Amino acid sequence: PIRFFQAFEVDPGDPDREALKFAQRVLESGHGLMMFPEGKISESGELGEILAGAVLLALKSDATVIPVGVWGTQHVIPYGKMMPRPTLQKVRIHYGPPLRFDDLKNLPKREQREAAAERLEQAMRAAREASRR
Repeated sequence: PIRFFQAFEVDPGDPDREALKFAQRVLESGHGLMMFPEGKISESGELGEILAGAVLLALKSDATVIPVGVWGTQHVIPYGKMMPRPTLQKVRIHYGPPLRFDDLKNLPKREQREAAAERLEQAMRAAREASRR
C-alpha cells in the first residue's frame, strides 16, 4: 500500500541498508527524493536529531538538498492520530535555499558527515522558523 504513494519504508531503529540502496538508485535515475532526516514524527513538534542516512545519501550522490519547514500539520492530524480532523488552521510550508556539500569532499569522511549534518540541521531549523511566521 505504501508503494501506491511512491514511498518506501525505512527502519528508523537500524541503519536500513536496503532502503539506502533503493534511495541511491532513485537519485541516480535522476528523480527527486523526499526524506524526513529525523526518521520519525516529532511528538513535541520540535526538530529532532538529524540521522546519518540523508546526509550520507547527499554526500554520496552529490544531490542538492532542499530544506523544508512545515508548520500546522499538528492541527490537521494531531500526534498519534490517523485521521485528519476538520479545521480552519493553516498549514504553512517554507522551502529554504538549496544546499550543496561539494566543499566538504576534501575532508575525512567522518568530518564530511558531521559538517553536512550540522549544515542541514541549521537550514532545517531556519526553514521551520520561517514556516511558523
